[in-house]
Amino acid sequence: MGSGRRSMAGILLLVMVLLFTEWTSAAPSRERYRYLSYAEINGGMKFLAARYSDIIRVYSANKEHNIPSPGLCRGDHAQKQTVPCEVQVAELGVRPIDRSRAQVIIIGSIHGDERLGAQIAFHLIKLLAVKYKQDPWIQRLLNTRRILVVPMPNPSGYDRSMRYEEVDGELVDPNTDFPIDQGNPRNCMKSTTARIINELFQNSLFRIAVIFHSKKTPSIGYSWGGEGRCSAHAMNATDHPSWTNGRSICTDGYDTPDALAMRLLAQHMSTFAGEFGGDSYKVGSLNDPELDSSFPTTMVDWAYAGSFADNMTNCKPSTHGGYPPEYTTYNDASNRCVSYIVETSRESSPAEKDLGEPRGLYARKESNGNGHIPRNLRLALMAIDLANPYIFFLNSPGAKVDLTRGGVLRLKWSIGGAFEVAETFIEFEIESTKEKFTTKVQSGGSMWAQNHGRDGYEKRFDVIQGINLMFSGSSSTKWAYSETIRILKYIPLEVQKTGCDMLVRAVAKVDYAWANVTEQTVMASNGSEVVVKSFGAESHLARSRADPHWLKRSLGYEVRGDEFIYSDVVRMRLPPKTLRNSLYGYVLELVLCALIVCFVPPLVLVMVWRKVPAANYVQRNMRRAMRTFSKKDIADEAARLREQKRTTSKVDVSRALLG
Repeated sequence: MGSGRRSMAGILLLVMVLLFTEWTSAAPSRERYRYLSYAEINGGMKFLAARYSDIIRVYSANKEHNIPSPGLCRGDHAQKQTVPCEVQVAELGVRPIDRSRAQVIIIGSIHGDERLGAQIAFHLIKLLAVKYKQDPWIQRLLNTRRILVVPMPNPSGYDRSMRYEEVDGELVDPNTDFPIDQGNPRNCMKSTTARIINELFQNSLFRIAVIFHSKKTPSIGYSWGGEGRCSAHAMNATDHPSWTNGRSICTDGYDTPDALAMRLLAQHMSTFAGEFGGDSYKVGSLNDPELDSSFPTTMVDWAYAGSFADNMTNCKPSTHGGYPPEYTTYNDASNRCVSYIVETSRESSPAEKDLGEPRGLYARKESNGNGHIPRNLRLALMAIDLANPYIFFLNSPGAKVDLTRGGVLRLKWSIGGAFEVAETFIEFEIESTKEKFTTKVQSGGSMWAQNHGRDGYEKRFDVIQGINLMFSGSSSTKWAYSETIRILKYIPLEVQKTGCDMLVRAVAKVDYAWANVTEQTVMASNGSEVVVKSFGAESHLARSRADPHWLKRSLGYEVRGDEFIYSDVVRMRLPPKTLRNSLYGYVLELVLCALIVCFVPPLVLVMVWRKVPAANYVQRNMRRAMRTFSKKDIADEAARLREQKRTTSKVDVSRALLG
């Protein structure tokens, strides 16, 4: 009997194990990020380009710009390097790409052993492609930006997990292979990595660049990086202990002309990226000892100042068959890009368990999928957004509106791609007469000012808790603006009679301080005073949002500045003012007035009666008195009536007997 029971228990246990195994195998497993090989990244980019050909173009930069391959890499499922290494570039943006679109470049593993950067860059391409039709924010970015993403600019180094690029038997650091602060013209552009990045800049007009690194304190660093801009008296002979290459500290005179824009954007990218593993990104110039940055002059200084710096070199390398010196002669437009080195992690390749999950894009906790890749995707998305400011209506009335009910229009709008809103208002134009009028001027913040949004923006702001992006010059957290406009107040009577078409748009002045503006009053030739503005900033990012005379062109691309930005135009039709329309408006107003007169005073009295303390006291006493009356007094009255009835009956009986 005992053995039979044991056999039955064993069978039941086996059945339970099999059922549990089947259930766990059928349960969906969450996708987690992992490290991808050279072949997997290139193959994935080509697959995405084929599937989303309307928004992605992937090409070989080596073939496009006639740059030799740096060596052999492993192909699909290969154990040995058998195919020529290529740098694949993804160009993202809805086609056709307008030549005046804001342009951004995201660069992955420029150092081959720092493998995290390539994963971030590849998954950024995938995110933008897959979410284009699902996320209104990403859709707007791809509709209005040209985005270049280069996951592996140093493909041979990445394939070998080797930091440097091997060039004719010499190991060259691509990050310092650019023509700024180079005394010897043979010491720059030796690597194919630097040449390809140089070609991308020569054929574009980037406003923001983000380059991912690792192996240092998590930080976001910007120019200046080298000592070429230090004042002579500002050099401190005492080396900082964290520097091992003998660089001295630049103690003052080191801010760039665009220091304000660089610092604010870095601070906000750090905030939006958030913490991971207890670390948030530190922020500062690359020469700041607190960043643990041991770089000499690097790519970021060249990308930012190549078009106006006086310490540039025409490179004449002998490697890879040479490189013409005119290829490192820069025009006035190509290199004015606000650039950042993002040190993603203290390890060159963090553990896969710390990479995160796709579901963690807007998560703050590791348990919800946050990790190295999600937080740096957030950082990259913010950089892309900030490349150019824009205005959008939150309750858009549509492209064409008929104002038939008293000429009342209600509008609500917000600003993206910026932080501080110095001025914003609604502008109307009567199309026939070109007469313009505006609403009152408001000021405050952009959609980045608080952790909420509208029009499809709410997800990233609601999920990411605690974000409170403030900005220079204002403590306001206002992020949306509204107006209720009675159009007839502004339209001349003669135009009201005939009716008119009107063009309506929102207008704003944003991040004006970034341009480092100074104003001076001078006397004009006619004796009048004229205010002359001068702009200290040198980057496309700052000047394009403040300087109406800023116009830079290169190879068909252009960056044009303006003091104001404008929303899409809404066309409105105001019908002729007829007796019917007038009576309709008057009747509507009378009805509204009657409703107000009839219902508002009683409502106010009720509210006062319910809210005023004295009234509450009276109400409580009345209710208490009524409760007392209903319990005690009614019982006493009933007893008194019964007693009176008995007494009356006895009197009647006595009278009968006596009678």
